[in-house]
Parts: sequence; C-alpha cells; structure tokens
Amino acid sequence: MTKPGPADRSSEAEAEAEAEAEAEAEAATASATATAAAPPKRKAPKDRRLAYVLAVLLVAAFLWSQRTRPPEGGELAARAAAPIAVESATCREVTVPVLAEGIGTVRSRRQTTVAARMLAEVIEVRVSPGDRVQAGDVLVVLDSRDVAARRSGAEAELRAADEALDDAETEWQRVENLFGKQAATQQDRDRASTTRARARAQRDAAQQALVGAEVALADAQVKAPFAGLVHARMVDPGDLAAPGRPLLELHDPDALRLEALVEEGLLGAVRAGESLRVEIDALGVTLEGHVDEIVPAVDPLTRTGTVKIALPSDAGLWPGMFGRARLVVGERRALVVPADAIVRRGQLEVAFGVDDADSAGTASSASGAHARLLLVRSGVPLAARDGTPLGVEVLAGLSAGTRVVMSGAERLYDRAPIALHASPGVTR
Repeated sequence: MTKPGPADRSSEAEAEAEAEAEAEAEAATASATATAAAPPKRKAPKDRRLAYVLAVLLVAAFLWSQRTRPPEGGELAARAAAPIAVESATCREVTVPVLAEGIGTVRSRRQTTVAARMLAEVIEVRVSPGDRVQAGDVLVVLDSRDVAARRSGAEAELRAADEALDDAETEWQRVENLFGKQAATQQDRDRASTTRARARAQRDAAQQALVGAEVALADAQVKAPFAGLVHARMVDPGDLAAPGRPLLELHDPDALRLEALVEEGLLGAVRAGESLRVEIDALGVTLEGHVDEIVPAVDPLTRTGTVKIALPSDAGLWPGMFGRARLVVGERRALVVPADAIVRRGQLEVAFGVDDADSAGTASSASGAHARLLLVRSGVPLAARDGTPLGVEVLAGLSAGTRVVMSGAERLYDRAPIALHASPGVTR
C-alpha cells in the first residue's frame, strides 16, 4: 500500500478547513434568521398587559349582560306561566305649593330679666334654672334690715303726727268755741286753724313715708312677675344686688314663637293668621304654626323682615332653638307617583309601565299584561298645602295618566309578565 505524500496531506487539511468554515457560516446565518424572526423581548410585558386588560373587560361585559338580560328558555317560560303579583298606580298631575324658606330662632312671647330695685346683699336665691314658678312666688331674698328700720321709724313718726293732729284739732275746737262767745280774737282763731292744717300735713307726710318704707321692704323679696320657667341665674347668696342689676331670667314656655327672617320681596305674600309649617332641626319635627305678628319694618342691612309665628305649647321646644318656616308664595303643576314606583338599578332610576292591562285595573296571565321598563328622573317628595304627602315628583320619563307598577317593582324586568291587583286609594 502506497503512503500519502506531503502534497496529499496538505490537500486534505485544506478541504477540512473549508468544510468547517462553511459549517460556521451556516450556523451564523441560522442564528441571525432566528433572531430577526423572534419579537423583541422588551415588548413582551406590554403585550401581556394589554391582553390581560382585554380579557377582564370581556369577562365584565359578559357578566353584566348575564345580570341585566331577562331569563331565557325554560326559566322565561316558567315565569310566564306564573306572573308576578304587583299593584299599580297612575302618574298624576297635581297642584303643589311653591315654598320659600324663612330661618329664625324660637323665642317666648313673654320673657323678662328679673332685676333688683334696691342696694342690698343677696341673702337667699330660692330657684335654679329649669324651675317652674307661679306669679308672685319669691325668687330672691335681699337683706332687709335697713328698710325694716326705716319702716319702724316711719311708724313712730306717724304715731307722733297722729297725736299732734289730735292736739291741733282739740285746740282749734276750743278756740272756735271761744270765738263764738267773743272770748277769743280772730288772730287766735287763725293761729289754731294754721296749727291744725300743719298737723294734718305732717300726718300725711308720715303716712307716705311709712308707705315708702313698706314698698322698700317688699322689694327685699324679689317675686316672679308671671308664671313661667327660670332659664338663667346670675347671682348667688353673698352677692351685692343693685338697682337694675339682673338677678334671674324668666320666660313663659307656653307662649313660644319662631321669629323668622323673611326676604323683603316675600313679605307681601305672608298674611297674619295664616297657617305655616315650621321645621325644628334639633328635634327633627315639623309643626303647624300660625302667623301671630308681622313686624312692619325691614332691616336695611340684611333686607329682611321679621315674621313671628306662634307654635304649639306641647312640642318640647326651648327658647333659642333654630327653626325654618315654609312660606307659601305660589302654586305650580307637577307630576307625581308613589315612592315605591321608582327603583334604582345601579346609577339609573327606572319605573315599570303597565302594558295590555284591562280597564278595570286587574289582569291575569291570560290577559297578557307585561311590565315595560322606563328610564325616569325623579325629584323630591312633594306635599299639599296642608302637609298631606302627594308622592315623588317625576321630572322626566313619564306623562300624566301613565300607569306604573307600585308594589313589587323591584322584582321586575323588561317585558316581565305581571298580575295586577287592585289597590284602593292609590290606583286612579
């Protein structure tokens, strides 16, 4: 066997080198092709988030459609065979009052500040805030020793004046007798007459001094001017009372009024004696009052006038409470339905009209009565002038005479079969 020479080995080495070069070139080409075909890795998270959001929206839309759409197939047939029992009412057009508001404060018709009429020390205070008193009850006792001494002195002076008057009367009578016998002169007569007149004047002065002392002694006991309720106390035993200094505050709890401030342009619509509704926020009550007084003046700063409205005496009111007076300033027409006729579905307000009901107001499954879904917009509950509830105002979606489901509306859906039952006093 012939051994390969140097030339042959060189040819084989070159062939192997070329084969390896071709293999590396093919591998590089394949890697570049794969890299170009694959999406960039940095975009993968964004695509996954977008896909996740789309999936969530699709699921939510499916669930909403399943919640809002009426039942299908066998369930719908079963419900059609058993209509839902409901009651109906008619959307009515009524006349309602146009109201304005006057705000004010509850005050007593009779309220006073009890003050001292003399300078003296307070000995006793017999009442406290919240106590009921009757007219003439002693509220505060003042030190009366000074006035008692003055009264004793006045009594002594009166006794002395009485004795002096008696002497003067006796002397005048004696001189008169002597003058008649011409045993006394005219000068003696005039002197006796003058002495008698002076004694009478001194007696009158002493008597008036005694009356003044007795009045001062009575002022030492401060009494209630009328029956009422004590709501403030300003002094305690040991304090010095002075003329005009407040001691207590008293009001009549059975004569309370709301003193409401009303715009000057609305005062002409208020009449004395008319009934008005008054709302007391603190008690959460609405009271019936009547206009007791209209102050014939307007405040130039606030441009409001004061209307005083008498309130019931048994309503549990206190002076100082805040109140609102509902003033009737006109009338308007409005559509109303019972509050149960309006149902909230999410953010929407809906009512269910009655289709194919018979004229008598009742129906059965055979009559083909169905509920019709109506989108509405409601207002506030309305009441008549006397406070009788009329229903909820309908601002859009219904017209006068439309029959709507009142009781049972929360169980209905569009085109649901219904069986109407009469509801006296509501269905019209």
